[in-house]
Amino acid sequence: MPHGVPCPSEAVPVQEAFWWHAVHAHGAAHTWLREVAARTGAASGGGSA
Repeated sequence: MPHGVPCPSEAVPVQEAFWWHAVHAHGAAHTWLREVAARTGAASGGGSA
């Protein structure tokens, strides 16, 4: 049996955006995070820029 309550209004799509300072453009941790975010967005039917 599912848990939770019905949404009281129509759910709308959520769009997230991330920006990094140019100094972090080639940082290994930031590169990894951007790649994970892009794969997650693509897998959820979203996209990546």
